[in-house]
Amino acid sequence: MVEETIKTIKETEKQADLCIKEAEKKCAEILEQASKEAGKVKEDTLKEASGRADEAMRAAEAEGEKETARVLSETEAQIEKLRAAARQKSEIAVEAVLNALV
Repeated sequence: MVEETIKTIKETEKQADLCIKEAEKKCAEILEQASKEAGKVKEDTLKEASGRADEAMRAAEAEGEKETARVLSETEAQIEKLRAAARQKSEIAVEAVLNALV
């Protein structure tokens, strides 16, 4: 009977060792899978953030180009007004000089 009890204890210990080894193996597999998934999530998140940053950059560039065109247009209109005023004043000056000479 004692031999049977010892044998049962040894069998139980052997099964417990197998369970522990299986649990350790499963744990390692789970950790490896989690690490792979975390890497994929990180990569996906970085790609998404990079895409959003690129989109924001393109939008900012487009807005900058639009604003530059607007300012350039306003500046050109102001230059044309100044040129017209200068032509008018030049005509008046020429007329004044001609009147003074006559």
